[in-house]
Amino acid sequence: MKHRISHRFLSILFLISLFTLKLPAAELWGYYEAELDAFSSPALENVHSFAYHKLRLNFENRPTRLLTFRAGLSARQYFGDSRFLFDEFVHPDYIPDPMKNRLSFPLSDTLFIDDLRIDYFGRHLAFSVGRQQMSPGCGYAWNPVDIINSKDIMDPTYEQPAQPGVSAVLSLPRSFLLTWHSVASPGVSLEDNLQMFILKSSSSFADLSISAAFTRDPSFFDPFSFNSRRMLGFTAETDIMGLGLRAEYAANQLGSVFSDDGARRDEALLGLDYTFSNSLYILAEYFHNGFGVEKEAVDLLSLDRSFRAVVRSLNRNYAFVHALYPLTDLSSAGLSIIANLDDGSASVNPQLDLLWIESLDIQVLAALPLGPRKSEFAFQDWAARLRLTAYF
Repeated sequence: MKHRISHRFLSILFLISLFTLKLPAAELWGYYEAELDAFSSPALENVHSFAYHKLRLNFENRPTRLLTFRAGLSARQYFGDSRFLFDEFVHPDYIPDPMKNRLSFPLSDTLFIDDLRIDYFGRHLAFSVGRQQMSPGCGYAWNPVDIINSKDIMDPTYEQPAQPGVSAVLSLPRSFLLTWHSVASPGVSLEDNLQMFILKSSSSFADLSISAAFTRDPSFFDPFSFNSRRMLGFTAETDIMGLGLRAEYAANQLGSVFSDDGARRDEALLGLDYTFSNSLYILAEYFHNGFGVEKEAVDLLSLDRSFRAVVRSLNRNYAFVHALYPLTDLSSAGLSIIANLDDGSASVNPQLDLLWIESLDIQVLAALPLGPRKSEFAFQDWAARLRLTAYF
């Protein structure tokens, strides 16, 4: 298997190299990333650790002034522990005795083309066809109107995977933009694909948008209980004397498999950020998730849905606070706090970022739990991460 992956990787790399040599206007860039993670929990006798290295290659060529061809290759290989038990991440009370030490999940090597599209940029119309990133919304840690992606709350800014489909942006009078996203999932008929429309207005006072989406693609809802999803959303961003304010709201109507009534699930986000005169940056967000469960209703199924990112969060009410302070021109120190307001747990995450030499970033991150042991964030004892990223 390792040899087959290596041959596929070399073949794709060779093809990209040929494109770069043949097309004088082509550009090739990317990054290499290496990461080491470790954690400890009451279920472990020793510390568990795993690592991976990743190569990201981006290719771009502009055959004309209006057309751009883009391609991206992502390859990741894991080392160390490659299979983990569910018992290592959740309290044993949630796992029935016959299932203890039986539920596991692997970390698998990946190699795929993550970005492959043609972009057209006209005076009033722009569109993209192919695999591309689609990230609606204005929140930092959560985006209620984004039903396409699911962020990692411990690393909200990490790149999202590309989605196959079509996007188009039409410029309208009075600074309005109309955006259309269509996601084409394998094995899903065209009429069931996700269709999303976003109307955005930008002015010197605020950026406002309304969005609507519909899909029967089971990738975007729980197919065991529902058969369709409709979403109507709203976002707002403004800046008042340096204080950034943002809000998102999404009303989701889900078609039920068991009845004609369906279900209503609302999500909302309120956020603010501010940069002080000494360059200290502060960000705070509150998130309400109607797809989450009440504290008393947490069980193995809800934990599994949260763990697999079927929903954005386990429970319903959360807070996120992030502070970042530049120590020097090449280093910064940060602190993030993720709090589950329903079960009283939190994760305190100090981090240090260092630009050691040109184009080499080093990040050290720790996760320290607070709260009762039988809660979302406080079951594990601690976790830590070391990440090196070299750009080229």
